[in-house]
Amino acid sequence: MTADIQAEEQVSQIADADDVSYSTLAKSLRARRDNLEATIISLREALARFER
Repeated sequence: MTADIQAEEQVSQIADADDVSYSTLAKSLRARRDNLEATIISLREALARFER
């Protein structure tokens, strides 16, 4: 997913997520990636508690 974000930033030539012209696709991919990472962390923590 990070590679897709980087590719979109290259195509749009804007890598600053705070830029008003930043790609909507890249914003969406960043949000999805961040949500997936948070879910993975949460699941790992739950698994660790379960395994105790």
